[in-house]
Amino acid sequence: MRKRGGLILATAITVIAGGLIWWASSSRPPVPVDPVYDGYPLSQWLDHSAFGPVELSSYHYPSVDSNAVPFLVQTLKRNGPLRRAYKGLWARLPFWWQNHMPDPMPRRDVRADSCMLLGRLGAAARPAIPELIRLLRDDEDRFVRLFAAYSLGSIATRDDTAAVEALVMATKDKEKFVREAASETLSIVAPAAARKAGLTNLPPDTNVQTIGHKPS
Repeated sequence: MRKRGGLILATAITVIAGGLIWWASSSRPPVPVDPVYDGYPLSQWLDHSAFGPVELSSYHYPSVDSNAVPFLVQTLKRNGPLRRAYKGLWARLPFWWQNHMPDPMPRRDVRADSCMLLGRLGAAARPAIPELIRLLRDDEDRFVRLFAAYSLGSIATRDDTAAVEALVMATKDKEKFVREAASETLSIVAPAAARKAGLTNLPPDTNVQTIGHKPS
C-alpha cells in the first residue's frame, strides 16, 4: 500500500513538473522549425526509434543544409533546473507511464549525431560554435565530447579564440580518445596553438573523415 502511495505521489509530482516546464517554456522563443529531408522531419531522423524496425545510423542521414542549423543547435541546449528535476522523476516512473510522458532530455546519440551533422555543414554551422564549445567542456558523455571536438574542426578557424581554447583544454580530457580527437583537431585548425600546447605528433588511428576536417 505504501509502495502504491509512493508511486501515485511520484506520478503526480511528475505531471506537475511537466506542467511547470511547459509553462516556463511558453515564455521562451518558439522552438526552431523542424525541417524535412527525404520525406521525414529532421527530429525523426535523429530519433532512430521512430522508424521502428528500420535500422538508421549517422551513415544513413540525408544531406542537410543551413536550414537545419537552428534546430540542431536547439537539440544541444543545456536543460534548466526544472527539466533536470523532471528528468530525475521521469526515470523513476514505470515504463508504461514513461511512454505517456515526454522524454525529458535528448539521448546521447541525438546530441552526438547533431554534432556530426553540424560538422558536415562546415562554415554554415558557425552559429553552433558556442554550444559545441560547451559540450566539449561540460558534457558528461565522452562520445558527445568526441563529436563536438571533431565538429569544431570543420566549423571553427584559428581566429575563433574560444573554440581554440576549448580544444586546448580538451587535450587534457580524462578520456584518451577525446584527448586524441582534440589534439588532432587543434593541430589542423590552429597549428600554432597546438605547438604552443606541446603537441608534436597526431594520434595514429583516428579518422577525421567521419566529420570532414579542413584546415583554416
